[in-house]
Amino acid sequence: IYGLIIFFFFSSRRRHTRCSGVSWARRCVQETALIKMSIGVPIKLLHEVEKHWITCELKNGELFRGLLEQAEDTMNVRITNVQVTHRDGKTSWLDQVYIRGSQIRYIIVPDMFKHSPMFKRVRAQAKGKNVAMMREKAVKARDQVMHNMKTKPNPAQQQK
Repeated sequence: IYGLIIFFFFSSRRRHTRCSGVSWARRCVQETALIKMSIGVPIKLLHEVEKHWITCELKNGELFRGLLEQAEDTMNVRITNVQVTHRDGKTSWLDQVYIRGSQIRYIIVPDMFKHSPMFKRVRAQAKGKNVAMMREKAVKARDQVMHNMKTKPNPAQQQK
C-alpha cells in the first residue's frame, strides 16, 4: 500500500493574536486539535498497524523490515528487530530504527489490514458519492431531453 503524505502548515506567527483576542497558546491548541481531526486514512492505517511486521522503503532505496513499535501523524516510525537491506543488496540487523516520515517512499503492511473497518467506511462514502453522481447525471440527461423536446417542432404537426 502506498502511503499518502499529508502536509500541515502550522503557523507560529504571533502577529494575529493581538487582533483576534485569543492567546497564542490557545490558538496553538486549537490548530493542533484541527490537525488531529483531519488525519487521513493512510495515517489511521499506519496507527492500526502498530505491533505488526512491516516493510518500509526509503527514498534512497534502502529497505527496513521489522516490527512497527510506534507511528506518528507525520509518518515518523520506530521499528524494532530490523533487517536492513542496503541499495547494494547487503543485509544487516539492527535492534531499533527511527525513520523520519519525509524520507519514506512507501510502507508495506500485512494483507489482513485490507479488511480493516476504516476501508468499509471509505467504500460506503464512495458508494454514496457514486450514487449521487449517477442521480445528477440522470437529472441532467432528463432535463436535456425535455429541453430538446420543447425546442424541436413535432414532426406530426409539421405534416398538417
